[in-house]
Amino acid sequence: MKFSIFIALSLSLISGCAVAARYNPYLYQNGMTQNDVVLGRVIAVQPVTGGTGAENVGGLLGAVGGLALGNRVGHGVGKLIATVAGGVLGGIFGSRIEQHLERTPVVQVTVRLDDGRIIAVVEKQFEFEVGQRVQVIYSPSRGWGHRGTVRVLPL
Repeated sequence: MKFSIFIALSLSLISGCAVAARYNPYLYQNGMTQNDVVLGRVIAVQPVTGGTGAENVGGLLGAVGGLALGNRVGHGVGKLIATVAGGVLGGIFGSRIEQHLERTPVVQVTVRLDDGRIIAVVEKQFEFEVGQRVQVIYSPSRGWGHRGTVRVLPL
């Protein structure tokens, strides 16, 4: 019984840490909210590689597989250590595989706003050209740089 509780707690810890470490800048959560718009001009476009922010299914499956494999090794305390180590390593490995498979091409768009400020935003849905006029949309309640969502869209 203690062993089952220990495995359940280990799994929840592993999956919780892995999910908390993920960031999803493309999740649509701003419906029905007011956003401010400022205009600007693209001054640079830099290709980068980013993830789509999946739910970390790979990490969870890796942890379960690692626990199962670790549980088949050794006896007594050694078996317990192997099970926990298998779960941790399986979770890390599964999460890394998922991150590798979820990579998608994105661009960092550097924009000179009409008020003179320069910002850089990572976007994936549109193609931008240097000199192109764009609109920058952000949430006024969160402001600039306060974990607010900022989008760059073509005019």
